[in-house]
Amino acid sequence: MVNIGNHVFISDIPIHVHTHDTAGAGVAAMLACYDAGADMVDAAVDSMSGMTSQPSMGAIVASVGEKETMLDMRTIWKYSGNYKYIISNY
Repeated sequence: MVNIGNHVFISDIPIHVHTHDTAGAGVAAMLACYDAGADMVDAAVDSMSGMTSQPSMGAIVASVGEKETMLDMRTIWKYSGNYKYIISNY
């Protein structure tokens, strides 16, 4: 069930939300979508997130919880650390 405005939709089709973090409100937007019933939201590994990329995966997982997202923060931090060296080359 997804609640959009004054409409409630019940569907077997998963709701997947995609956004960019250009305005800096991507994490808040993805949390609102989660609260409204979205099945999936896009995120980027922390070191590659923000601006024209997707919102921070670490911030979303920290807000929602590891158990709910089935993601481990230590793994996210490790994964993010691998990319911080790559992004510095661009």
